[in-house]
Amino acid sequence: MYPAPFAYHQPRTLEEVLALLGKLEGDVKLVAGGQSLLPTMKLRMSQPDHLVDLSGVASLRTVERSSQGVAVGAMATHYEVEASALLRQLVPALPMIASGIADAQVRNLGTLGGSLANADPAADYPAAVLALDAVIEVAGPRGSRSIPALEWATGLMSTSCAPDEIIVRVHFPAAGEREGAAYVKVPHPASRFAVVGVAARLKMAAGGECTLVRLSTTGVAHCALRAHAAEQVLLGRMLDDAVLAKAAAVLAAEVPVVEDGLLGETAKRQLCRMSARKALRLASAAAREAMQCAGGDK
Repeated sequence: MYPAPFAYHQPRTLEEVLALLGKLEGDVKLVAGGQSLLPTMKLRMSQPDHLVDLSGVASLRTVERSSQGVAVGAMATHYEVEASALLRQLVPALPMIASGIADAQVRNLGTLGGSLANADPAADYPAAVLALDAVIEVAGPRGSRSIPALEWATGLMSTSCAPDEIIVRVHFPAAGEREGAAYVKVPHPASRFAVVGVAARLKMAAGGECTLVRLSTTGVAHCALRAHAAEQVLLGRMLDDAVLAKAAAVLAAEVPVVEDGLLGETAKRQLCRMSARKALRLASAAAREAMQCAGGDK
């Protein structure tokens, strides 16, 4: 299978990318790792007039300490996220999530920015950025802007990023004291995409009550979503197993399930409940461990 003819561009700097986005006419596609775009081009489901290859833009591949945490370049591969010592220290949930994406070949080619731009409803990173309160920095001919993760997805495989904008980096706040996060997914046996995925992030006060909670799902609806009602069940409460179970049940009830031909609504809601309960238990245990390390239990 061969793609339709297209003009190929290989810029070396972000400025060159933005100049191309400002002047090229017709259907322009940016290619990062190519794990989603290239197969659709070979099937001629996508027939761009121009293909802009981002692999030569070194400034988009950095993983750097920032004032709030870590800034991860859009072209950082899943493996680079997984292997980053800085992320393991400051945002440990993100490398853990990256390690479960697809297989080794995909992790060495696919990128953080490419996954977020593609916005597959069963991808792992969209749930991760919601749970971790990430901010996506984009740039275009009109300048740069920051988009909170909660405002990123706008529907099925659509985002707030304009056609002439590019993801530059994603900003992740550092995990705080007494904070823990976890991600649990039921993977598709072939693709490893999430049939159901739940990300949980919890923060405790010195006394053990929950002061911050983020719950997000993927693989269930048209896009990754926060479970706001379930979050309210946990906020201000001591995180015993009964409270965690109640929050998991609320999450399973509130998420707008879309049947995908693999599982029906009832089965998906059951998997949501089970995955949420496990993710909450793991995040709670991680928060308690962090609290002990910080001396919060003394």
